[in-house]
Amino acid sequence: MAGPLRRGTRAPMAAVEEYAPRGLGQVVGQQLLALNVPGENKADKMRNVGLLLCAKSYLTMSGWDADWKEFRAVCIDQNCWDRANSNTHMSKSGFFKTVSAADGMVLNSSGVEAAETLLSQLILGEHAAVK
Repeated sequence: MAGPLRRGTRAPMAAVEEYAPRGLGQVVGQQLLALNVPGENKADKMRNVGLLLCAKSYLTMSGWDADWKEFRAVCIDQNCWDRANSNTHMSKSGFFKTVSAADGMVLNSSGVEAAETLLSQLILGEHAAVK
């Protein structure tokens, strides 16, 4: 198995590493709309959509960021879009450095860890939302 995808990565990325050579970044992008994103409520699902989109971005372009328009579109498809509270929910999560329609979203270090954990749980079939 290849080395970690990013410096300081712990065990959750092992599952991602195993599938990354097989084009997981593209699979995540194509299958995200079909995936039932875990979450107990709209805020949890929105946060998890953001984490997954940032993980997809890392796997395809090596950056932990996501476009706001894509985030909004996936949230609408996942039936978790809350226009009035989207910025508040995402900012309160503590996982994002930047959250805005103009700048998109960028993960901080705890967000990267949460995205890695969520992605590895989904790969391994564990549908537990990241808290």
